Amino acid sequence: NGVVIISGPTGSGKTTTLYAGLRELVDQEILHIISIEDPVEKPVDGVTQIKIDSRQERVSFARALRSVLRHDPDVIMIGEIRDGETAETVLKSALTGHLVLATLHTNSAPGILNRLIDLGAPRFLVAATLRLVMAQRLVRRPCQACMEWEEASEETCKRYGWKSPVRIPKVKGCAYCGMTGFSGRTAIYEMLPVTDAVRDLLLEGNGEAAIYDYLKRKAPDLTLRGDGLQKVLDGETTLEELERTVIDEEHALYQLEGEA
Repeated sequence: NGVVIISGPTGSGKTTTLYAGLRELVDQEILHIISIEDPVEKPVDGVTQIKIDSRQERVSFARALRSVLRHDPDVIMIGEIRDGETAETVLKSALTGHLVLATLHTNSAPGILNRLIDLGAPRFLVAATLRLVMAQRLVRRPCQACMEWEEASEETCKRYGWKSPVRIPKVKGCAYCGMTGFSGRTAIYEMLPVTDAVRDLLLEGNGEAAIYDYLKRKAPDLTLRGDGLQKVLDGETTLEELERTVIDEEHALYQLEGEA
């Protein structure tokens, strides 16, 4: 039981990730799975999918969730937490033995905890029920038909903590990719398991920046930056693409000094 929440901007692939999680649960023969969506984006075999229109005054995710709970599901998916009523209903659902998957609009995984509190959810309830919070971004993949590798400069290696020499992708452009240098996209993830240490930070009143600092110190590979830098080294994206989508935003959000 517990709550798993995925965050990210519109178009970052949150719902696709949720669907992948639902399919994994179906494969594990979790018997009763219900989703509440506005709208249903893709059919998922083995999942009872309920479409709602939250624009209607008498319809809301919170009201639909309370109705669904009467059917005793094992797993519930909520398309999006948009208000305080839905947030608190989601968290209370986990207290009764349900696994709840949902999305929320924040910039980072640690930001999810404080966003729920800002919506009016009690801090103790957030700490007690969350199990995992995630953030994700979509970045462009280099075209494999024309991508080349180049050696990163000493300055770049120092900035990102790489031991020189390091090779990173360089895009060119060809007929296959329409001269863009890119073909397709891949996801970059940030994962924050809500451990006892994270709960303590939250209950002590710490905000997003302090919890992010904890994640960065304890598990740097689980941050958007860490996962993204590894994908650069693996040739899954470029450093310029990572800087555009993640690092510049991270710098502004946390006012990191001395880092790109």
